[in-house]
Amino acid sequence: MEDMAQVLQAQVDLSVKALAPIKQSLVKLTAAEVVTVGKTQMEAINDFINRTMKGLLTEKIDGLTAVTNQMGQVMEGLDPSDFEDKPATAPSFIQRMFSKKEAVVNVLTKYEGLGAQLEQAFITMTQYKRSLTKNNEDLQRLFDENLSYYRFLAQHEQAFAERELEIERQLVYAKDDFARATLEATREMMSIRRTDFMMARSVSTQLAVQLYILSENNDKMLARLDNGLIYTVPIFKQLIAQALHYERARLANQALGKLPQWQKKVTTTKETVQENLQAMTALANDALKR
Repeated sequence: MEDMAQVLQAQVDLSVKALAPIKQSLVKLTAAEVVTVGKTQMEAINDFINRTMKGLLTEKIDGLTAVTNQMGQVMEGLDPSDFEDKPATAPSFIQRMFSKKEAVVNVLTKYEGLGAQLEQAFITMTQYKRSLTKNNEDLQRLFDENLSYYRFLAQHEQAFAERELEIERQLVYAKDDFARATLEATREMMSIRRTDFMMARSVSTQLAVQLYILSENNDKMLARLDNGLIYTVPIFKQLIAQALHYERARLANQALGKLPQWQKKVTTTKETVQENLQAMTALANDALKR
């Protein structure tokens, strides 16, 4: 909080030149008119905050959990046992009667389906990244508007303080009781308004901190999304492509029933796929958890 207050204060120009027009505008104000100082700016910043926050709350940025679950399902579907050699002999009648029926896994269909799920996850992650980027842009605009409002408050707060000192000096030369009462009423209202501005400036500082935290959290999520889009998803795509390549080669070799050198190549590919599935799935799982 203190650091943010220092950051904001460093953006405020309290020079004589900057405060001169503000002090000049305060000179002719009556006690009743002092209360209205800053009303337009306060209403404007509140309206801007409400519109921006409403947009942030209604923004559909809750898809990350769904994407993570979908990626987890794809990862669970990458099963090295799908490529293990199956017994060539059919079970006997007694075995079929007393053993549990195992569903035959169509590897091609399964991995094509996983590929489709992965593509949908990629699309969702891209949309989510776009939403977060827009979210950050809205936060930056609100931060800039809040900074401008903070400058207004700080400059007027200082101008009020200096104007109060001027009024104190004028009280010494007041012509009559009416003039003195008028000056004292104006000084009192300026003191009250200066306190209001001090409180508003504190709220503005808190808002700046919250905006910074929200933006920082968005940056972290964007980094994770980039990791998924650049690293995790391509790994999964590579694994699925390898799996489909092996299965098609295995089916083709099975249909031909010859070409022993191809059989050797398919066996090598199978072993590579199994090793990659085990190693790369572990890496992808770690990437999702970061």
